[in-house]
Amino acid sequence: MGRRQSTRKKHIHAEVPIAPRTTLDHQPDTCKLCGRSGVVTTEHHLTPRERGGSHLPTADLCIPCHKHIHALFTNEQLEQELHTIEALRGNEEMGRFLKWIRKQPPTLLPRIRKSRQLRGNY
Repeated sequence: MGRRQSTRKKHIHAEVPIAPRTTLDHQPDTCKLCGRSGVVTTEHHLTPRERGGSHLPTADLCIPCHKHIHALFTNEQLEQELHTIEALRGNEEMGRFLKWIRKQPPTLLPRIRKSRQLRGNY
């Protein structure tokens, strides 16, 4: 018995812009937080956009650093306490991650999980 052919129409998907801004040409760049070079970076709003940071300073961060920030901290914490690179570097939890990630190759994209504290908020 042969398989029936689907009568569904195939949809053509248009390209969707990537957010946040990513270096799409994959030119090596340097993360402003961990300092690793040769990494793909994304734009991190130092003050979260939902808290009025759309037109405030940003920093180009490697993907692991950017994901780790959002896994550890709420937007409220980022707005009130951690809205500079220096403040992020000075945070104890972030400091442990930075110490580790600096030793990793630029191609590494580790699995990042939300902190237990943030997982409890959902």
